[in-house]
Formats: sequence, C-alpha cells, structure tokens
Amino acid sequence: MDDAVIATHLENLDRRLSRVEHILPSLATKEDLRSLATKQDLQSLATKEELRFLATKEDLQSLATKQELKEELLFTKQELREELLFTKQELRLEMAAQSAELRREIRDEGERSRRHMDLLIEAQRGDIQLLAEHLSVVMSRLADK
Repeated sequence: MDDAVIATHLENLDRRLSRVEHILPSLATKEDLRSLATKQDLQSLATKEELRFLATKEDLQSLATKQELKEELLFTKQELREELLFTKQELRLEMAAQSAELRREIRDEGERSRRHMDLLIEAQRGDIQLLAEHLSVVMSRLADK
C-alpha cells in the first residue's frame, strides 16, 4: 500500500468526522428547548387556525429526530472503526511485505559480499603462493653460495 492510498483513507475519515462535527452543534438540547414556548403557551396567544400556519406535525416529521441522529452517529462511528481496522490491516500487510523484501535484499547483499571476499582471499592466496615460491628460490640460491 503506498502513501497515497493511506492519505486518501485518512482524508475520507477526516471529511466524515467534519460532517458529524458540523451536525452535532446545531442540534438543540433539552436546556435550549426549555426557554421556548410550549403548545399551551401558544394556545393562549393564538388560535388553532393561526397556529396552522406554523410548523405542522407533517413538517416536523420530515426533520431528523434525536434518535435518528444518534443512530446515524453510531453508524458513522462504526464505519470509521471498520475503515481504521481495514487500514490497520493493510498497513500490517504492507509492513510484512516490506520486511520480507528487506530481508531478501540483506541476504542477497550478504551473498554478494561473501563472493567478493572469496575472490579477495583467492587472490591473496595466489600472492602468498608467489611469495613462497620466490622465497624458496632465493633461499636455495643462498644455500648454494
């Protein structure tokens, strides 16, 4: 998995989280609603006919309820968990593949180094053999004199 795919996954997660963060602050809490007028308060101020021009039950039914928003939030959280788990698994697989590749490269380099050292040792042996032969010739000449 390359960095671009990981970055794309993280951007998707950030985008989803931003959407959730934008929705939550706009929802009214019980405390916010306490200061608003109740149905009884409105009846004393206006007639039923006048109230029909305000939001109806049908209008209100089209709006999301707290329960629906909670369910959506739970669903989004679950999606995020699944996405993170999937990304974590992908990263583990990628790390395992890279680890195997690194081991293979180290082993190959070790073999190349071993072959090179074998060549150097063989050349060194040849040099030592030449020196030994030359020393033998010199020693035999000295012994003859």
